[in-house]
Amino acid sequence: ISEAIARIEFNWAGWGNHAVQFNLEGALNILDKALVQITHRPDIPTVTEPGPGGNVKVKEKRGDFITKDTWSMGNVTLDYGVGVEISNLSTTGDTVQSRTFTFVKPESLLTWSPNSRMQTRFGARRDVSQLNLDDFVSTTVLQDNDLTVGNPDLKPQVTWVFDLSQEFRFGELGVVTLSGYYHSINDVIDLLPIKVAGRPDEFFEAVGNIGDGNRVGLKVESTFSLEWMHLAGARLPVQEECNGTG
Repeated sequence: ISEAIARIEFNWAGWGNHAVQFNLEGALNILDKALVQITHRPDIPTVTEPGPGGNVKVKEKRGDFITKDTWSMGNVTLDYGVGVEISNLSTTGDTVQSRTFTFVKPESLLTWSPNSRMQTRFGARRDVSQLNLDDFVSTTVLQDNDLTVGNPDLKPQVTWVFDLSQEFRFGELGVVTLSGYYHSINDVIDLLPIKVAGRPDEFFEAVGNIGDGNRVGLKVESTFSLEWMHLAGARLPVQEECNGTG
């Protein structure tokens, strides 16, 4: 596997109470893989054959442009921006195809800080997952003595993320943050059964898109100072989270 990434970032502060940023990133990822199955049974000649969907070269070319601004208005700050991601995924070998994806990724974060001890944040953004090229190629799972088949039709998972958090600070180092979030997910990525050409009576596992879903959750994060134990600068982080999916 090979990977090459180039990134350019520009920052501009010539607009009062604003900090503007422009990012441009390009990436090229290539995975070239081959899989051979060797079947050996007592009193039967050993059979060596290519693994189904295991001889594939995957190439991903991705461009990502983001522009965003931080607008300061006293005790209120608004971070907002938009990005565009364009990617081309091509496979050769056992599977030959080429697909192009275009995603618009808006984002915003509103922060209210009435004093130095409290801060309220509300954010909304659209996230696009980065695909694992290994999921396009079949691999052997030695623990299960099974085969995970590559899925050339895999699409990125896209999530609308909404979160609200309230932060409280106390003492020199102490902080408690209460957060709630909601995720609306398109093209959820998970394992699914799949048939392989030439093996009509067999089903294999494959990483694939299983449909749309959502996730709702609550999270508590806190940090407590341990200086009362005469440990200068020491902190104890604590985190609890509960969520549900549908």
